[in-house]
Amino acid sequence: MTINHTHNQLIDDLAAHLRGTTNRLVWTDMQLGPAGSPRPDLFTLDKSYSKFLPLAYEIKVTLSDFRRDITAGKWQSYLKYASGVYFAVPQGLVSRDDIPPGCGLIVRTETGWRSLRKPTLQHKESLPHAAWMKLVLDGCDRSATDLRLRSGSTYRANREIQRKFGERVAAALSDRDRAESNLKQEQAILESRLQDLRDSHEKNRLKLIDEIRREDAIGVRAHTELATALGLSPDADVYTIRQAAHSAARRLDANSEIAALRNVLSRTKIALDDALRRDPLLSMEQE
Repeated sequence: MTINHTHNQLIDDLAAHLRGTTNRLVWTDMQLGPAGSPRPDLFTLDKSYSKFLPLAYEIKVTLSDFRRDITAGKWQSYLKYASGVYFAVPQGLVSRDDIPPGCGLIVRTETGWRSLRKPTLQHKESLPHAAWMKLVLDGCDRSATDLRLRSGSTYRANREIQRKFGERVAAALSDRDRAESNLKQEQAILESRLQDLRDSHEKNRLKLIDEIRREDAIGVRAHTELATALGLSPDADVYTIRQAAHSAARRLDANSEIAALRNVLSRTKIALDDALRRDPLLSMEQE
């Protein structure tokens, strides 16, 4: 399960982590030279005269953004200024095998940052002059290492509270932050389910309307056919059709009685003719 952070929140959170747990200068969103130069999300340097190890960090919060960067090879432009490149992502977004060869991977878990793979380091003697000027002149505020808290960073705040008030308060604050994160995730899930219910309701509503329209069309067609069969206008009202139907039924009943009488008379005639043929005396009397 991935941790729900925005791109800028992860930048600030990782910067606070590096400032709080390493002896490094950290710049965020700093262009390493004139216009058109690379701009890693974080650029760091060890505060050491003997160990020159610049590192670049690229934050990714979506899989599509990560794949797009890998395809374009954007991270490779950082190697002109950095000994190594880290991809920094929420836990679960990508695996070690997804990272390009030579790059490192650091992930944000529910409890903090964890390095899963170190980058292959390249030796660097120094940075280009333009990059030094940019870092010194434009990046002074970004490399501050005092205890001022950056906007959106809870990691540094937790460390300062821990120093002043101890583990218990810091743990309580961490639990609160985790609870807020879980609440946001649950809200997102509930909103998704609510939208699914709305979509299902709308689908059923449209289906019912369609069925009603089809039944109405069948009713209109039956009305027209019955009126026509009774010799009425197709748009005759229901009362007129009902009266015509009753009248037709009465006529049919009368016609049935007549047909029955004719059938009886026919059978009687046949019986008399047969009797005359068999008895000559009856035939003579009739003459």
